[in-house]
Amino acid sequence: MHSLLQNRYQIKQILGRGGMGTVYLGFDTVKNEQIAIKECNTNADSSSSERIRREYHFMTNIDHPNIVKGKDFFQVDSKYFIVMEYVKGTSLKDFIENNPHTISFQKQLEIARSICSAVVALNNNEIIHRDLKPENIILQEDFTPKILDLGIAKSTKGELQTITSTGSIVGTPCYISPEQIEGKNLSKNTDVFSLGAIFYQFFSWQKHSPFYAGGAIQSMDKVYNYNPPALYSLLKENHSEVLAVSALIDKAMRKNQKERIVSTQEMLTMIDDIISINRPVKTKKKSRKKTHAIKKSKIQLYFVIY
Repeated sequence: MHSLLQNRYQIKQILGRGGMGTVYLGFDTVKNEQIAIKECNTNADSSSSERIRREYHFMTNIDHPNIVKGKDFFQVDSKYFIVMEYVKGTSLKDFIENNPHTISFQKQLEIARSICSAVVALNNNEIIHRDLKPENIILQEDFTPKILDLGIAKSTKGELQTITSTGSIVGTPCYISPEQIEGKNLSKNTDVFSLGAIFYQFFSWQKHSPFYAGGAIQSMDKVYNYNPPALYSLLKENHSEVLAVSALIDKAMRKNQKERIVSTQEMLTMIDDIISINRPVKTKKKSRKKTHAIKKSKIQLYFVIY
């Protein structure tokens, strides 16, 4: 592809390939900026084009700093393209594997909060992501995360139909919820389970999901039957924040939806409560007059320090 797509977009190089398509680094000659261009994989039936249009619809209608923004959509012959903002960084998967223990627990909490906040924005717009995983999350240089792939996200609104085949399992086996495997109705806490698996892997610095077992069938069996050890048992620290995060993740990964954290919004509130545990309390500054008095008297200064 050497010519400009739509007489505007120049393709530079491949950024990555996946089941849903190929993503290129591109350049917008009109706006004079770098972009990402996704060439979407399609099948012979009409469901592929519906899925792609739905993904673009989500990307343009959800405005959140931690969700990649869609810029354009077009078709060239039988190929469909989505133009997105270019996000420079590394996937959360690669960061966990290649940079373990390089950031503080508090920074991990901040990243987890931002990821959860993005999913709250989706869920509040009646969209269930269904395929949350570290590969779909990019960490920028300042550690700001961005959720990239909305290719199989599902709207619970009436105007957007479900286009997956009956009986098919959608998502990545070691991160999907039990109800996704069973093909049951999804709910507000379906994405909670996936976030729980991601955060368990992130905070424990493990290369894989706690439910990873090599093959798809084996991983789904672990989702059903395996309860990972409490997070705090894997970490050297056991201060109040670690214990609180461990309890949150345990509740997020409950097999029974009724026992699980009820929504990503509640999960976000719980994370905010944990972050506030060690938040420094602001104190009032002493007046200049009192400061001068302290400097003049060694006795007063002694008692202030004591």
